[in-house]
Amino acid sequence: MLKRKPPQQEPLQQKSSGTSNAFLKTKEQWLDEGNTYYRAERYREAIAAFKRVIQLDPNSAEAYVNKGSALYNLKRYGEALEAYEQAIRLDVGLASAYYGKGCAFYKLDLYVEALAAFEQAIRIDPNSAIFHNNKGFLLWKFRRYEEALTAFEQAIALDPKLTAAYMGKGNVTLYNLNRSEEALAAFEQAIALDPDSTDAHCGKGHALVGLERYAEALAAYERAIRLDHDNISAYQGKQQVLLYLGRSLEAQRVSEKALQLYVGMWILKIFKRQRQQK
Repeated sequence: MLKRKPPQQEPLQQKSSGTSNAFLKTKEQWLDEGNTYYRAERYREAIAAFKRVIQLDPNSAEAYVNKGSALYNLKRYGEALEAYEQAIRLDVGLASAYYGKGCAFYKLDLYVEALAAFEQAIRIDPNSAIFHNNKGFLLWKFRRYEEALTAFEQAIALDPKLTAAYMGKGNVTLYNLNRSEEALAAFEQAIALDPDSTDAHCGKGHALVGLERYAEALAAYERAIRLDHDNISAYQGKQQVLLYLGRSLEAQRVSEKALQLYVGMWILKIFKRQRQQK
C-alpha cells in the first residue's frame, strides 16, 4: 500500500489545450497523477486517475492496488477488498495486494481472513516488518500470545525503529504473559522512538505498577496526562498509584476526573450513533 505523506501546499493543475489532456496522457502519466493525488490525500481524484490507468491497461495490478489503497482511506472497505483481489488475480505474487487485503478484511471484522492474507504477504516478502507486526496483532486478538510475541520480535528485528512493534510486544508481555520487566523495556523503547506517545507512557506506568515501582509509575501517568488531558487510562492508572502511595484525597479527585471523562465519552458515542441513524 502507498505510504501517506503530508498534503502538498500547491494546487494540482492541468494545462489547458484545444484537446482534452485526459485523452492524451499515457497510463504512466495517469499512474503518476494518481499517486500525486494520493500523497495529497485527495483520494477521490486518485481513484479517478487509477481508473484511467485501468481503462488503458486492464492488466495493471499496480493500478488496482493503488485504487484499493485510496478506497481504503475513504473507508470503502468492501470496494477496496474487490480492488485488491483483482490485483491478486492479475499478479499472485504481489505482496502489497495481500497486505491491503488483510487490512480491508480487518476493518470488515473478518479476522481469520485478515490473518491468512498477512501470512501470505509474509510468504511473498518475509522481510517486511509491517507484515509481521500486523500478523502479531491478529495473533494477539486470537489469544495466541507466544506466537504474537514472536511476530512482534521478528518485526523489531527487521525494523528496530518500528514503534508499533514495541507497543505490541509491551502489551502482550504485560497484559497476557505477566512479564513486567520485559514489557517495561519495550515501552521505554517505544518512548525513545516516539516521546509523545501517550499509550507508551501509560504502558510504562502499568508495567511499573506490576513491578511495584509506584513513584516512577506516577511520573509516567502524569507525563501521559500532560500529553493528553483526556486520556482516561492515564487518570485511572494515576488514581490506582495514589492509593498505593496512601494519598487517598488526591486519588479521589483523580477518580472524579476519570469518571467525568468516561461519562463524556459515552455521551459522545450516543450522540454520534443517533446522528448516524438519522
